[in-house]
Amino acid sequence: MKNKWIKRGIFLCCLMPIFMNLPRAEASEEFQQESEKWSHTANQIVRLVEKKDLLGARSQLSILARQFSKSDLSDKNLSVEGIHVLSDVIIDMERNLNQVIPDEGKMVYSATRLQIAFDAVSHSHQPLWQQYYSPLKQDVGQIQEEIRHNNRSSVQKAIDQMYDDYQMVRPALIVSKSPHTVQKVDSLVTFIRKQEDLKKLQSSVKQLEALLQPLFFGSEKDVTAVSGPLEEVSLYTITLWVSGLIVMVLSYVSWRKYRAMRGVV
Repeated sequence: MKNKWIKRGIFLCCLMPIFMNLPRAEASEEFQQESEKWSHTANQIVRLVEKKDLLGARSQLSILARQFSKSDLSDKNLSVEGIHVLSDVIIDMERNLNQVIPDEGKMVYSATRLQIAFDAVSHSHQPLWQQYYSPLKQDVGQIQEEIRHNNRSSVQKAIDQMYDDYQMVRPALIVSKSPHTVQKVDSLVTFIRKQEDLKKLQSSVKQLEALLQPLFFGSEKDVTAVSGPLEEVSLYTITLWVSGLIVMVLSYVSWRKYRAMRGVV
């Protein structure tokens, strides 16, 4: 059984370069209606979590998981990465709801991230994730302010806040953008989190600041035009790419098991 999962994971890795370069098809009317149902259910989960109705939230999450797992995603307007990240946010929400002592903050964060991710599927032209442009821009401004004050602990605190806000929208970005674009942003964010030299940090934060507008409201070409190569990021890029493959294989295995437990073939 274990070998079976490993073989599937290896097969997925082999197909990854092909899937990453496939153009996304236009969403059909049927899929649009289906994704609207997903988004509606995700909205219900957020409302129930905010009301602290965890039983109701679990019930709606089960409905969403069933809706998503029963869908034939082979011909839908979703990338392989998008499918995996949507299954990931469902599993993460379930994990937070089923904690022995639920953490209210983590549940709200997880529910909001789930809502934003599924909204990105159903409302690609006016997605909720674009509302995080201002918070992220403010985060970047705060990092720059703390760098000017040369306060390392405050700089790190500001970076942590930026990272939390970025992680909130990252699943939606994976749904909405190409893997290449997401990888560029991931690499830059990782570099910022790891960088201890304040001068190099200041330079990379400026690059992130320039990247936000095209990332949220521009095209893939606009992102490429302002991102440019970062020599220091190359190692992080390779690490992220390999880590990403591993995470995607593991999430694939988790999602298959998740479906199997619910009797979905």
